[in-house]
Amino acid sequence: MPPYMTLRNHTYYFRQSVPPELRPLIGKREIKKSLGRNYPAAVSLCKKLAVEADKAICDARAQFDSIPVDPFSSEGIRRTRPVPLTEVTPELETQFGNLIRNALLETDRNKRIAGMDAEEFAEYGRHIDQSIAALRKQLAMGNVTPVLEDSRILLIGRGYNPNFSEEGWRKIAYTLTQAFLEAYEGIKKRQEGAVVTETSTDTLPSQFIVQNTRKTTPDAGSEITWQMLYDVWEKECERRQSTKDAYLAAMKLFAEFSRKAPPQTTRDDALAFRDFLRDVKSLSPGTIANKLGFIGTLFNAGRNTARLASHLPENPFADITVKRAKRGSGDNKRLPFSDNDLKIIFSSPIYTQGERPEGGAGEACVWVPAIAYLTGMRLEEIATLTRSQFRTDAKGNHYIHVLASKTDGGANRDVPIHPELIKAGLLNYVSLCTDRLFPQIQSTDESQSSAFSKWFGRFLDNLQIKERSKVFHSFRHLFKDICRNARIEEAVIDQICGHEPGTVGGKYGRGRRVDVLATELQRVTPPISLPMITPSK
Repeated sequence: MPPYMTLRNHTYYFRQSVPPELRPLIGKREIKKSLGRNYPAAVSLCKKLAVEADKAICDARAQFDSIPVDPFSSEGIRRTRPVPLTEVTPELETQFGNLIRNALLETDRNKRIAGMDAEEFAEYGRHIDQSIAALRKQLAMGNVTPVLEDSRILLIGRGYNPNFSEEGWRKIAYTLTQAFLEAYEGIKKRQEGAVVTETSTDTLPSQFIVQNTRKTTPDAGSEITWQMLYDVWEKECERRQSTKDAYLAAMKLFAEFSRKAPPQTTRDDALAFRDFLRDVKSLSPGTIANKLGFIGTLFNAGRNTARLASHLPENPFADITVKRAKRGSGDNKRLPFSDNDLKIIFSSPIYTQGERPEGGAGEACVWVPAIAYLTGMRLEEIATLTRSQFRTDAKGNHYIHVLASKTDGGANRDVPIHPELIKAGLLNYVSLCTDRLFPQIQSTDESQSSAFSKWFGRFLDNLQIKERSKVFHSFRHLFKDICRNARIEEAVIDQICGHEPGTVGGKYGRGRRVDVLATELQRVTPPISLPMITPSK
């Protein structure tokens, strides 16, 4: 199942917890919504809700982080990012020294405001004299070791991450010792009745205060995110959810790869991402070109927006070349399985000996190819089938109610079940299922069927069907061919397969009834008959 999707009492739910600090802004502890009982529809809706929930939490986080808080509260400390210090500059020495002097003089002033009796005054005087004597000796000898740790603690306490050289640490400790002495000499004068004030305001700032209470207007370009470009693109016009999912997945993959905001993204980053998709992800040239194109389109959407255009460079994804295999275009085209291929596939041990190889997802290894062979359905459509999608019309025709997939124009369709599939035992198998037909088909990718697709490729290799043009999708090409050979009208084939009609007029209406499609499909004589399939023991 996709993340955040759960099953309870035969109903799927989307559930995503809201971080405790964001609950007052979002108004709930958990984002929860029913997804219904149909698994494929639930998966599609779950992905959409996950995107919406992530955006809501991200927006709430931005709003929460913009609210001023007590700099030294737990939230203020959590928000503060330590500022690195690697060099002891004259400015740092001045600010650090002023900070220590002012702090000691202010502590002394508060003590005198509170008042002292004669005994306390005398004891305090002895403490001052002893401290001055000890500090003068330390300063004269250059003995800064006693205050090295104090220096580090004081800097960390102001919200810094000091990482000095040995010489740098001695320099900052010397500054601290000198500031202590100057402060105590001022306190000595106060002990004698003189007026000594803390005059310098140029002290080392506390990052807890700086980062949690300042209110500035940042440059618009520094706040441009990939999510912002995606939101701009999404609002340009109506798009299918599958298209949005594909663009969002490509955007997130690049954002994780580069770790750069759009204004800082360069041509080198885009080219490195292309090579990453090819060499690490092992994606096909066409898939790589699509992902690069998706991200480039988002970039163009930002450049076509007045408030963002001036902050974005030229599109770094424009005109990137993706080299394809050195073959003719005919070699790269997917081809239908031949009659001999079908004989090899449907007489293999998984059909004749009941073998269920690892990776084949149990009964899916025998039924998924068989269904594809005589329905022309896509792998993802078959992999996510549920019992409720198998239906019967008023005339007794059995059919599969196929939900809209990523490439069918966003419409559901009804696919009649060929008699050969019924004879092979498909309806008997369906009757044994409680929900999904193939629950062992699972994947962490967007596509539930990606792992099964890889297994089927290995399966073909083991059967010595090694042409690169022969893949699972070859069943879909074959189905169209055997329908054409049966002289079925092209528009009927398109409706069964879920392809867009070829003419404007063909797009009107809801298409032919199931009984009409079933009658047409019965004219198809499969080149190879399916064996009787029984569940493996």
